Amino acid sequence: MKKIMGVLWAIVALQAQAQTNLANLSPTLKLPKDSGDMVLLRTSLYQLLSEVRSGNFQDSKYIYPEQKVETQLLLQAIQGSEKNEKKNIAYTPYIAGIRAYDGHKYILNLSFLGIYQSAPACNAAFTIAAYKSGSRFVFASPLKQIAADWKTFKSGEFTFYYKFKLNESKVKEYIKFANMLDKKMQSAGKITEVYMCDDYADAQRNIGVDFKDAYQGIRYGLFQTIFLNKIIVVNGGKEPYFDDFDAHDVWNERLNLVQPLDKVNKAVSEGCAYLYGGRWGFNWTDIVRIFKEKVASDKSTDWKRVKEKPLNFWTSDEKPFFADYVVNGLLAQKIEKEKGFASVLEWMSNTSANGYYQSLEKLTGISAVNYNEKISELISQTK
Repeated sequence: MKKIMGVLWAIVALQAQAQTNLANLSPTLKLPKDSGDMVLLRTSLYQLLSEVRSGNFQDSKYIYPEQKVETQLLLQAIQGSEKNEKKNIAYTPYIAGIRAYDGHKYILNLSFLGIYQSAPACNAAFTIAAYKSGSRFVFASPLKQIAADWKTFKSGEFTFYYKFKLNESKVKEYIKFANMLDKKMQSAGKITEVYMCDDYADAQRNIGVDFKDAYQGIRYGLFQTIFLNKIIVVNGGKEPYFDDFDAHDVWNERLNLVQPLDKVNKAVSEGCAYLYGGRWGFNWTDIVRIFKEKVASDKSTDWKRVKEKPLNFWTSDEKPFFADYVVNGLLAQKIEKEKGFASVLEWMSNTSANGYYQSLEKLTGISAVNYNEKISELISQTK
């Protein structure tokens, strides 16, 4: 009990540091001898974390210039670490560890600590490199350093970094598909770097995430970001050697680079994913055929109701096909053919209360009033 209370009092006492312009230090931390560096480092880190907290860090002067995009990934992961909405806890960042190297370089361990149910709690922990640059320190993700000895495969604007082996023929398929989507989204020509990791935990470690409560239990996933003309993808998916890829997921990945997924109408986006990437091993032609057999064959189908109460027309709940997504895929196909993909993106991006019908009527003349009639007509014209 005394030990627990000692830790609690240490955390409470250290919270006073947050009132200064210096990053907080763990009470047990042994600092390197260069005290001048330490003051400057703490001041610089405090400023960077303030920018991360505000969300305005993309052009920060405290990011290592040569690794600006790679470091964006780490800073995006750090965002939100100072609070846990579910547990209603506030966390304070502390430098919990520091290692000094030649040339005023340091590796920091940054932990976000708080108190939960009278016990110490850690919401997240990160590893970040610090380099002295003139009158400040600049910070970087460890990604480049970790992957320095990895193998590479380059094709056009794409470079893949991998540890042991890579299915190059499948990578070429992916690049061809990604280029097609980028061209539609007017995002072509950007430099893309993909880092192949064992799983999501490995991807986290490689960008500098040692632990984050919000990531617990997630086995597969990826980190990606875009800045100016460069895209970074740290892939912790199911295929560490890239023996396969899900075209549906690639649609979401590439869309997210030009329009955040939380800023689009999900039903429209998923319809486009069906259209361009298929789903569960079925291509768009197969999906439409099955949809017409199982759903559209009933001429009395209420398409507005199908939108309001999603209908899974497949037998599996684990791998569903939703009728409304197919309808949106057909509408996207029509809009792109008549007005171009920019209009599809316009429709998809209208997330206001009645935005779906507002944009649809503007682009096609299909409104909430004539929706059932026009959708039945569109389906009947689809081969």
